[in-house]
This record gives sequence, C-alpha cells and structure tokens, in this order.
Amino acid sequence: MSVDKKDRQTRWTPLLIYLFLIIGIFTTAFFYYRLQQKRIVDEKQNELAAIADLKIRQITQWRNERLSDAEMIF
Repeated sequence: MSVDKKDRQTRWTPLLIYLFLIIGIFTTAFFYYRLQQKRIVDEKQNELAAIADLKIRQITQWRNERLSDAEMIF
C-alpha cells in the first residue's frame, strides 16, 4: 500500500511543480505588462503636455506679433 501512495505522489510532483512555475510566470508577466502600460501612458501624457505648452507659447507669440502689427497700422 505504501508503494502505491508513493507512486501517486511522484506522479503529481512534476505536475505541481509545472503548475506553480506556470502560475509564477503568468503572474510576473501580468504585473510587468501593467507596469509597462503605466509607464507608456505616463510618458505619452508628458509628451502631450510638452507639445501643448509649446503650442501655447507659439500662439501667444503669434497673437502678440499680430497685436503689435495692428498697433503699428493703427
């Protein structure tokens, strides 16, 4: 009887090790994916904020130039 029990344990051991490895790999991949997703979103938001600031400065400069031209003409 003890031999049968030992045989069952040895059959399940590799499967359990494989299962734990798969769970570990998927868990690690999931958290890595979430981390990269957050990093990319933050990076793109920073890029858009920088572009918006640049455009604001360009439009302000253009408006000031037009006001100065209008003042000269007036």
